[in-house]
Amino acid sequence: MKKILIIFLLAFLLSTGYSIAKNNVSHNSIKFAYITDLNLYPTPGASFKEKHLVEMKRGILLYENQAVFQDIIRQINLQIKPDIVIFGGNNIFKPRDAKSFLPGSDYLQLFLDMASEIKSEILLIFGINEIMSREKEDLLNILNSFGVSANDYWWSYKFKNYNFIGLDSELFFLKSHLANKQLEWFSKNLSGNQDSKTIVLLHKPLIYPDGRIIPGESTKRFFDIVAKNPQVILLLSGGSYLNRVKLLQNVVYVLSPSPVVFPCGFKEIEINKGIIRIKTVNIPLKGVIKKAESSLKDSEFARSMYPDSPKKVLGYVTGTGFDINASIKISDLKPDLRNR
Repeated sequence: MKKILIIFLLAFLLSTGYSIAKNNVSHNSIKFAYITDLNLYPTPGASFKEKHLVEMKRGILLYENQAVFQDIIRQINLQIKPDIVIFGGNNIFKPRDAKSFLPGSDYLQLFLDMASEIKSEILLIFGINEIMSREKEDLLNILNSFGVSANDYWWSYKFKNYNFIGLDSELFFLKSHLANKQLEWFSKNLSGNQDSKTIVLLHKPLIYPDGRIIPGESTKRFFDIVAKNPQVILLLSGGSYLNRVKLLQNVVYVLSPSPVVFPCGFKEIEINKGIIRIKTVNIPLKGVIKKAESSLKDSEFARSMYPDSPKKVLGYVTGTGFDINASIKISDLKPDLRNR
């Protein structure tokens, strides 16, 4: 009888220890998708043989992006299955000319209706397109509907033991007191969440494609704040239609591509057992990727970058092997986070 009790007790302790260890791993691991510059535009009722102006200038496939978004949603729900899906700004297309809008269409509402089919939690960053499309109060209501308590276009959201911070990086390039107000909030939020690994989400990039910080008073102050807070491990932005992963100031900075501009992808990021894995995921539409490749080679951007050989732009936007798939130990970046 005593032996049976000892065996039972040992089995119970082993089971409890395994359960605690499993929960601890689960609590410290996370997987999310970062999708930016979708430029959602309602599919036109009739086919357009002529390219849209943005396709001619930058290779953006405007007329195909609703179909692209539908396939990305299926890809996320059935294959990737992330904890969170983050839309990183310019999620909708915003014509500079209001007459360019399709009659009776609401681009942002279309985006929200389609995004509601995603089974994971959703976070939003607003780019200039969203900010120009709606009143501020309406946009803040949208943020709050996703569980984010926001009084402005910057916010903080806790998930597991991670602190997600969304910022309006457009402000960093404007002479506005709002830039200082945002940075003061950013510094205060980090001071109050020193035990949470922090991921900062932006739209307009704060670095050049080669990793150099874009000069400016606000960008300098931003990176000074990041340097003083070792819990910040990852920065993500879009806005450049490039694929880059850069290491600077002991933090990982990701420039994410767009699903509707070659190479037609987005980022899948997993943090587990102290390792950040950053993967570029291509959309599951080979025909669209092929068209995007052709459009980019023919674009004004390609000809301005490489006048003698525009096709070189394909390698430029795709990046290197590290940009496409990166694996980084947090302890190599942040020795003081080794045991957190």
